[in-house]
Amino acid sequence: MVILGIKEATPRSQNFVKAFEVRQEKDETPSAFLKRPKEATRKYLGMDPDNQITHGLLQVQFVTKSWPDIQKKLQKLDGWSKRQMEELLCEAQKVYVKREDEKQKQKAKMMVEAVEEIIKRRMGSGDNRKGRGGHERQGLDTQERRQQAGCYLCGNVGHFKRECPELAREREAVSLMTLSKIRRVRGSCLLRLTRNP
Repeated sequence: MVILGIKEATPRSQNFVKAFEVRQEKDETPSAFLKRPKEATRKYLGMDPDNQITHGLLQVQFVTKSWPDIQKKLQKLDGWSKRQMEELLCEAQKVYVKREDEKQKQKAKMMVEAVEEIIKRRMGSGDNRKGRGGHERQGLDTQERRQQAGCYLCGNVGHFKRECPELAREREAVSLMTLSKIRRVRGSCLLRLTRNP
């Protein structure tokens, strides 16, 4: 019992290092950050955060331990150490909101650039053109491709199917057959016409 009484009677040691090591996270709002130094002051220093002396310590800690863009803005304010905590919090909140707006603008800009890149690729501008199937075209011109790839119809190298001599012969044969059919049909029509009158 005596030992417990002694422990309760002696004041707790103050740990300034732990109290002042709190830093603002990048995506943490200024108001959420302010709660953490207040809690650390209460926990490690044993002081009331609403006390006038502690209020000055909290102001210094809030300004110096804020994220760099917020810290820069707060330190540019004239007489920031004499201002109310609410004013500093309001200024920090403005910087935080502006940062969020810039993130949204950056995201929108990236989306626009991505859409423009897709449109460029689909429209086939310059060297970015893609062949069938969406694959990058190799740098071969038509003559080189003729020498490498053979004809699908006859299998010979040096020409494509549309230029194949066998296809030309087939087309010629088909056209002759259709021409002879047309002549027969015309001839029979002419015969009918001459017989009917």
